[in-house]
Amino acid sequence: MTTENVQNAAMEFDVEKLEPTYKLIIGISGKSNAFEISKKLGLDESFIINAKKFISNNELSFDKLVSNVDNRRKEYEELIIEQRKILSFNKKIKEEYEEKLEKFNKQKEKR
Repeated sequence: MTTENVQNAAMEFDVEKLEPTYKLIIGISGKSNAFEISKKLGLDESFIINAKKFISNNELSFDKLVSNVDNRRKEYEELIIEQRKILSFNKKIKEEYEEKLEKFNKQKEKR
């Protein structure tokens, strides 16, 4: 479903800490963390199993799909951060070697 001037968005939630990360993810729908939160808070597993029976298979599949997309997004963000670190390091090394080469060439010219 598309609506002009409207975009999907979700607030990232840390299920382990039971708190939002306050990171807004534009372009994807969020998933419900109700079952994970309930389990983490100690709700009896039988209640959670019964509650899941009232959810359609399509909704459960959608939540799994959104969860998979979110996991991939996090992996890609981590890879991007790592790549930026590598690029920054390589740039620094290149600059250091260019300086050394320049010094070497200047000393060579003096001889």
